[in-house]
Amino acid sequence: MVRTHPSQLPSADEFRRQLERMVPRPELPEQAGRHYVDFETAKELLEAYGVATTVFSDALTREVAEVRRPLDLGEAALDELVGKMLAGTPDTRQGRAIDAYARYLAEEDPPGNADAILVFGARTRYRAEKAVELFRAGHAPTLIFTGHGPTYQENRISEAERDKAYAIEQGVPEEAIIAETSSRTMLDNVRGALTILDARGIAPQRWISVAAPYCQRRGWAHLKKHLPLRAEVLRVNAAADPQYGRNVWFRSENGIRIYMNEALKLRAYQLLDLA
Repeated sequence: MVRTHPSQLPSADEFRRQLERMVPRPELPEQAGRHYVDFETAKELLEAYGVATTVFSDALTREVAEVRRPLDLGEAALDELVGKMLAGTPDTRQGRAIDAYARYLAEEDPPGNADAILVFGARTRYRAEKAVELFRAGHAPTLIFTGHGPTYQENRISEAERDKAYAIEQGVPEEAIIAETSSRTMLDNVRGALTILDARGIAPQRWISVAAPYCQRRGWAHLKKHLPLRAEVLRVNAAADPQYGRNVWFRSENGIRIYMNEALKLRAYQLLDLA
């Protein structure tokens, strides 16, 4: 099945193509085997609804991840979870698990000063608006807009080009903007941006990561994984579509899938040593 919406997980063929088309990057020995994700809140949510947590089992391996097995296991669990979450009002345990999981994904830092602001690609302009706000406040001298658009969507103009044009309209000097226009995933947003910076001899040591609250954890994990240990990444959340707000996401099928897909994608990338 061809994806048409971000609430859908990639097919086996699409996931494989994503891995094959990753922007090549040298591996950092200091990051080998180091991960920036934790699945306790996701497991607690599944358990609160009586759904198996097999996808997060220690028995899964890198070889399993390469054939999409974590996504298959997760999709089956997610189908069950959607039905149960939409069947009624959450009880106390379920409500706490829902809130804890959302807070984990959206954890952020006070917006301090940095060398660069990395803006993860998106269909909406919320992230570009937040990045411009941070730039105007003097938090960093460089904006890095990323992304062509998702693999299931063809854009006449890339998300990065659109966001760059918006920033210039808002008074950001063009020379303060870098646009990475080819990537199709958050992982490649990072890898593509770093490759451009390498070519220009730029190596920021302090970053600000701008993403929607529900995918901030994934973007931060990819960025941390691809930087030297000494580098620092501050997380700053942009607004998100109201239907995916922290207090309402669990009331719709799309919202549940958007949120839970984050843990499933991160699980696959963790097993591949990419997050």
